[in-house]
Amino acid sequence: MQAAIMLLVLAISPAELRGGEVLVLENCNSVVEGATAGDTGHVALVLRRDTGLYVAEAAPAEVRVVAWDDYLAELAKHQNRRKKDEQMRVWLIAPDQPLSREQKLAIEEHVASQVGRRYSVLGYLASSPAQGVHCAQFTAECLTKAGRVEGSDWHRVSPTKLVAQLDASYGEKIPLELPPYVVSGTWCERSSARWREIAAWWRWSLGEVATLLHTGPRPAFGFAW
Repeated sequence: MQAAIMLLVLAISPAELRGGEVLVLENCNSVVEGATAGDTGHVALVLRRDTGLYVAEAAPAEVRVVAWDDYLAELAKHQNRRKKDEQMRVWLIAPDQPLSREQKLAIEEHVASQVGRRYSVLGYLASSPAQGVHCAQFTAECLTKAGRVEGSDWHRVSPTKLVAQLDASYGEKIPLELPPYVVSGTWCERSSARWREIAAWWRWSLGEVATLLHTGPRPAFGFAW
């Protein structure tokens, strides 16, 4: 079994990815996985462009597009911070049929319109559309533009449920091996970068709370909660 998995891992190379594949991260976010009662904490979409391979995702604090190698390096850094029994599981699922040029263009147009949009889980929690977008919603909307999934109200879908819905048009999950973590920069530079990450996360979190207090349901006595 282990040998078979290794063959699958070795079979994946960036050159073989055509775009439209979905990255699936498990055991990566206990809050999301607990709130959605699923084992998938994040999903992202692979883009193939003339300039190379990229990953498009909705993640704190906003929708972004990152070069493939840089994205895997980020995952490797996060993996390095985890204990051995708390490691993330990273998978790749590919469409049964490659995306056409028109489908890729439809996805790219939607991605371009969403880059910089605020990441938010409030739409999922409230089961109603929100200004922000979460990872499963963004990925599903992209694939809907390409005609690869059908549906609406994607703000209500969790990462786990989206992966299940893709079973009809996507193949089996293939394990993706992360590159070794490479330490770069001085300790001071790495520490400074880490604190910037923490500060950015807190700014996003406080923004979510502020939005909830401003737009959330109001009890009978008239105060927002």
